[in-house]
Amino acid sequence: WEPFPVEDLLELLQDFDVNQLPSPKNIRSIILGAAKAEFLTKPFMALMKIRQGMGQFWGAVTQEEVTALYDLSNPTASLVVASLQAFPLDAKEDAVTRWLKRYLVESGDKMSSKFLRFATASDVLRPQ
Repeated sequence: WEPFPVEDLLELLQDFDVNQLPSPKNIRSIILGAAKAEFLTKPFMALMKIRQGMGQFWGAVTQEEVTALYDLSNPTASLVVASLQAFPLDAKEDAVTRWLKRYLVESGDKMSSKFLRFATASDVLRPQ
């Protein structure tokens, strides 16, 4: 066991308002506490402020409407193909576009989702 760099760790933990001196016995709990604050508490508080700022909007939104929005964003083969925007300039490019669309439809939703992530770096579609 090589001792961890306490000075570097203290500097890092200072950003998370950690007031404990880290030791090999408590380092796990300190890091888990900082991670919980960073990945759970901070986003939750931000979302609560957004929700508060939206006033009564969320009171009128039903669970079915939220589910429908997720369904529109879920990449299926037909939705991915419908969202493709290709402007072929010649017969060869047109053929490639048709082959790509045919491939995506025939390969199914899982492959279409992978293609979407490859092409856009996202695994959700923008509802149209």
